[in-house]
Amino acid sequence: MLFGAPVDALLDALEKEGGEEEVTLETFLDEGELLGELRALNKRLLEYLSTDESLGGLVSYATARVPAPADVEEADVDTRRKYAVIASEILSSQIPEISNRFVVADHLLEKLFLVFEDELELFVASNVCRIVVALLREHNIPTLMFIRGRKSFVSTLLGHMSLAPTADLIVRLLDGPENDNVIQPPRREATDLLARENVLNRLADIFVETVNSKSGDEEAKTLLLSTVSEVILACALRTIELGKVFIQIPGVINPYNNSKSITRMVTAGLKDLKLSNGKRNSALVFALNVVIEMLSTETNRVAVQSEKLAGKIGKPLTSVVNMSQMRSSLWGDRRAQETTDDSTPQQFKPVVSTANLEKELSVCFEELRAVLNQCAPQKSVQNAACVVHEPLGSTRLKVVEFFTICMKEGSEMTVLALDDVEVAECLLDLFFQYKWNNMLHHLVTSAVVHALESDQEAAQAAWLKGDVIGRIISKWNEESQNSDGNQHEAGGHLGHLIVLASTVEKFLEKSGDRRQVFFNLDELKAFDAFCSQELRPAMDIQRQVRMPLFYAFHHPLS
Repeated sequence: MLFGAPVDALLDALEKEGGEEEVTLETFLDEGELLGELRALNKRLLEYLSTDESLGGLVSYATARVPAPADVEEADVDTRRKYAVIASEILSSQIPEISNRFVVADHLLEKLFLVFEDELELFVASNVCRIVVALLREHNIPTLMFIRGRKSFVSTLLGHMSLAPTADLIVRLLDGPENDNVIQPPRREATDLLARENVLNRLADIFVETVNSKSGDEEAKTLLLSTVSEVILACALRTIELGKVFIQIPGVINPYNNSKSITRMVTAGLKDLKLSNGKRNSALVFALNVVIEMLSTETNRVAVQSEKLAGKIGKPLTSVVNMSQMRSSLWGDRRAQETTDDSTPQQFKPVVSTANLEKELSVCFEELRAVLNQCAPQKSVQNAACVVHEPLGSTRLKVVEFFTICMKEGSEMTVLALDDVEVAECLLDLFFQYKWNNMLHHLVTSAVVHALESDQEAAQAAWLKGDVIGRIISKWNEESQNSDGNQHEAGGHLGHLIVLASTVEKFLEKSGDRRQVFFNLDELKAFDAFCSQELRPAMDIQRQVRMPLFYAFHHPLS
């Protein structure tokens, strides 16, 4: 019995006369040491696996559907799954002895790619896409040439957008050949292929069609919307990373250039929210997530002083080679990155301009502003302090996040467009209304702090004209009366009120005579009295008991 025998023993038996009947590809796939011997580059094993017969068998296993447990015995299902996974591991191993033979065998590639033209299961998609990605890395040009010969390939992939592996494969086409972790631009054939297929607009089409679909399977719709959003965002981040090394991709597949596709997604989300009376918010949230990340990602920032160094082709840049590290968190520590070791302010500039994106999105500002006042009522929730009746809800919180990002990252024209629909006043209304929503308080406070500590005059005017001083004093007095002086019983936004007040105070001190542009003399006198009698004593008390005024005084978003 040869099952379970070491790989070399199987190879010896295979070479003996008549051994072919007993030792088969399945025998090797059942051997636990197979992958270890493969990675150890066992020469005899590689010779066996690189034969046309073995490669054909591996492709068959990797592309075969695994029957449902109800149709066959469970043990048989497990065995077929095991064979499929091991086969895909071998074919995606990027070992030259195997990949060099595989990539020139057109009949095997044809068999592999035919999988995409039929109904596709996640398990099979995962195995096959792993193989295709490996071929693109190891044999980029011949693989692209084969793909180009399949006129419907990209369209076929778009038909399987609900499956994450096939969605990821679209972005992987923008990866250049991998070569010792050195930056390689994507091949012109790949960018032309995606541009020819108008991929970005078609992704937006899928998003809008899914939103408008009458299908009752909301879970499937949500999954598809999520996947499409992630692919578009990945393309945007890829555009930025390529821009850092002065590589441009066609505008039609650049989300920052072809911004109408993004606006269509936001518009579809708004329409769906309205038609459902505020109950269906997934489309709008996914669309805004894409926009927020495109506007705020740290990836789109490059130090002016090191700009030339960042753009040298051929130097290792892991964030370009490794797509998994491309996505920068919204909460990344921006302040830490904006200063050098000697605390000298660092100058940054965007890699890719967001001006076109902001201009396109401005047509949605008024309707998004209306969402903040017209969203469906929310169920009461219990927090650690009390029952919150009619809470803000996730939809409005996402819109608040979008607007605060626009106020912070947008151009002067964008801020003025927001001011035309009184966004800043609306955000302050929500800030003072929902005293237990810490995320809301943080978003609004960080945006105000960002404006007042910068030189953005349009943003400063937008925030300060909302009667900030009077509202801070009024809310402080209200909380003091409700808590009878006990700050532990005060509203949840007390810490943020302190930050707002102290930031406004510093801004007015710095402004000098310009203070009267924003406030009249009576308001300034009242605020000075408030700062000396209420604000500073409260700050001193919290310092003495070592309670943070606000854990994010200089939060990354501020």
